[in-house]
Amino acid sequence: MLDFITKEPINKGWSCDKKYCVTTADGTKYLLRVTPYDKSSNRENMFRMQQEVAKLGIPMCKPVDFGKCDEGVYTLQTWIDGKDAEDVIPTLTDSEQYTFGLEAGRILKKIHSIPAPPDQPDWEIRFNKKMDRKIQMYNDCPIKFQGAEYIIDYIEANRHLLKNRPQTYQHGDYHIGNMMIENGKIVIIDFDRYDFGDPWEEFNRIVWCASAPLFASGIVNGYFDDNVPTDFWKLLALYISSNMLSSIPWAIPFGDGEIQTMLNQAKDVLDWYDNMQNPVPSWYFNEYCFQINNKKIAAFENISFSYLDKANFDSAANTLFNILADNMEKIAPTGNAREEDYKCWNEAVKEGLKRAERQIILIKDNENIIGYFQYYTNADTFLMEEIQIKAEYHGKNIFRNLYSFIIANIRNDLTFVEAYANIQNLKSIGILEHLGLSKVGMNKNGSSFHFKGNYSDLIKWHESNGI
Repeated sequence: MLDFITKEPINKGWSCDKKYCVTTADGTKYLLRVTPYDKSSNRENMFRMQQEVAKLGIPMCKPVDFGKCDEGVYTLQTWIDGKDAEDVIPTLTDSEQYTFGLEAGRILKKIHSIPAPPDQPDWEIRFNKKMDRKIQMYNDCPIKFQGAEYIIDYIEANRHLLKNRPQTYQHGDYHIGNMMIENGKIVIIDFDRYDFGDPWEEFNRIVWCASAPLFASGIVNGYFDDNVPTDFWKLLALYISSNMLSSIPWAIPFGDGEIQTMLNQAKDVLDWYDNMQNPVPSWYFNEYCFQINNKKIAAFENISFSYLDKANFDSAANTLFNILADNMEKIAPTGNAREEDYKCWNEAVKEGLKRAERQIILIKDNENIIGYFQYYTNADTFLMEEIQIKAEYHGKNIFRNLYSFIIANIRNDLTFVEAYANIQNLKSIGILEHLGLSKVGMNKNGSSFHFKGNYSDLIKWHESNGI
């Protein structure tokens, strides 16, 4: 072990380890963890696995040295000169919280790239036994919480989800309490509860992040690259349910304070899941909006929405038209030369944009325009005139996210919503009907259906399907 000139105890955390901030003669700080011999059986393997994680470039307390000492075994790690994330995150702006969450999710995804040993016991068998033990622990516990029957029923109805689940290395306690902010970056600490198992089980500690819902949502969205599988939510609810049953018996030795904390958390969990009727927790944002220059900007991964500066229409016109023309060639080609169609379209749109009530929203992937939405508002109506998105972005949940942005930015005193859909564009027709609009006629040349509905119904659709 290195020689230290200072050794300051750290009295934080739940580990049995004694922890110190130590300093060498050259001024370098380290984290020294000392584990009693009777608790040290896995510490050498823990150190070895931390070395594997460090090889991935994970921002973490990196392993430096391991060995025996008079008090047991020691682990020496790099010192993180930062602040606890659980203290910092709640003080940040919405966009900063979400961005840190995205990064934490991506880090976890990388951690899970480390495979479990090939002889790892079958996950379905292993975790079913674990749930059986936790149900028994709760049944034997003298302290009960209201709604536990919903949790037990959910467990029994969803055990089949464990079948054929993959297994990887797990941090073991991945939540905001084991993260720090150093130089504006998330750093992961405390790998002492590492394990191997279903990577999605690792999210069961997200209950400790949900008080910062944008941060928690960012973790999920960052991990899954904004494409969260339905089965993930069902399994997460199962894993959180299992933990809740054992949390009360676990808390009893630590006193009334911890018991009340766990009772409060059980109530929160049941609220998030509507007594286990909805597998997607109420704190989850599938995207979110934040303010830039008094306009709400929807942000999720690299897709963004912003209003076209009408003065810059000429610089964007060719890109917008090509997206429109590429889509319409597959649905209802005009038979004209593209140059001829472009001229007519350009003149019509440019003339229309002279009206202040007509706007174009640009849809971008990073800085590249991938689509646009053109609309018009009058005294009582929101007229959806045109929406075009590049074909390769169809089915990417952009439509729903776009409406979150629109509703956040247009007037809220509108009564009606109207739109037109080419009679051959079955997808657009289906979307408008899904929004609650009804066919009320045709356009003048008979090429498009005219749809109309109540603006309040559009708001209800957004509230039930959007963020």
